Amino acid sequence: MEKEVVVYSSKECPYCSDLKTLLTNAFIKYSVVDVDKDEAQWDDLCKTLNIEFVPTVIIANGKDGTGQVLTPDVHFDEVSECFDLIVEALR
Repeated sequence: MEKEVVVYSSKECPYCSDLKTLLTNAFIKYSVVDVDKDEAQWDDLCKTLNIEFVPTVIIANGKDGTGQVLTPDVHFDEVSECFDLIVEALR
């Protein structure tokens, strides 16, 4: 099973839109969790992982159940940095 990319985003977040555009243009499959619609899931994730900003990306490895979390101000400052980290993680 290949890795799964999940982008937690808000419709009003320009960084989220930019990241999704980069992923789409690079033909990288991803799913989206709209934090405005799925507030309970987002709140739980924020508490569990001690995060608070979008876009937050989870890259899950279906082979062994491990994953990687990428969140602004912790793992990247620019959307292009996040995109590069995703590409690297998928190699």
